[in-house]
Amino acid sequence: MINILVLNIDNDGVGYWRILNSHIAINDPDIHIELRSMFDHTLPILHEEYLRNFQIVVYNKKIAFKDEKSEKIFDSIVKKYNIKRVYDIDDHW
Repeated sequence: MINILVLNIDNDGVGYWRILNSHIAINDPDIHIELRSMFDHTLPILHEEYLRNFQIVVYNKKIAFKDEKSEKIFDSIVKKYNIKRVYDIDDHW
């Protein structure tokens, strides 16, 4: 089983079409999608016990951490558990 954490950062344009709709449509018994909104302040994105359950984290643009320390914590957990990041940079050159 592949566990994928999909972080929906916005519900417009890219967030809607490339993140939300495309991952809702996945229907594969070997893939578990956990779709979470970044506006959900109960999302334990910096908790190692939570993140280590995923093999892939998908998001668009950039995760807006409250500070640099939070971003470093996230990065260290992702590296420690070899979690792959898939992100859409929204047509940014």
